[in-house]
Amino acid sequence: GNIPVLSEAASYSGFFNMEPDSDGVLRWLNSMLKFNGNLYANLSLQTLSAYWGRPIMARVADHGVTSLMIGDYRIPTDEIGRIMVNYRGGPKTFPHISATDILQGNASAADLQDKIVIVGATAVGIYDLRVTPFAAVFPGVEVHANLIDMVLSGDFLFYPAWVAYIDVLAILILGGILGFLITRVRVTTGAACGILMAVGYVYLTYYFLTHSGIVFNIVYPVSVLLLVYVIVS
Repeated sequence: GNIPVLSEAASYSGFFNMEPDSDGVLRWLNSMLKFNGNLYANLSLQTLSAYWGRPIMARVADHGVTSLMIGDYRIPTDEIGRIMVNYRGGPKTFPHISATDILQGNASAADLQDKIVIVGATAVGIYDLRVTPFAAVFPGVEVHANLIDMVLSGDFLFYPAWVAYIDVLAILILGGILGFLITRVRVTTGAACGILMAVGYVYLTYYFLTHSGIVFNIVYPVSVLLLVYVIVS
């Protein structure tokens, strides 16, 4: 926890632990962690709880997290309570104001009034820097800003468990169709079919991402199309 002088002064507290994926890129934030038998919410959710004045409620079943609510507002998570961050862009997408400027009175009050302000370190020597899909050097504190803005705007990304089955079906169907076609047509026609199928699948996944926020795998199905074409040809 925080040092006592901070804990006693704050009405809320939340953890800021971050766990990147196996490739080192931070795409998810844990909404809660279990410690000594109790569940604790992360800094982003506690900030929203303070902003809305509503409590955080989580429902957990045997198979995992079933729902996460702040008041009546539902936030989608996966089964282990992670939230996929819909990043708004690279570093400094949100305004950065130096604490020195605030303390010396050089910052405009309009920049802070009626705003959610997150105080954190962005200096390289502090080592609170993360790798995100948008940048290899990204301030950890701004990850929370992205998640808060995502929740406020309701612009979520979804990666439900059933997406994995759709990915497998896409691999089998696309690979099977292309394998059937290129054994019956000329090489150039087969290549054209493979390219059209790859472009069509990428466009389909892009459509679902931009219109529904659902994230499908692109790499494996497209790679299968390339492998099928090369091997069968």
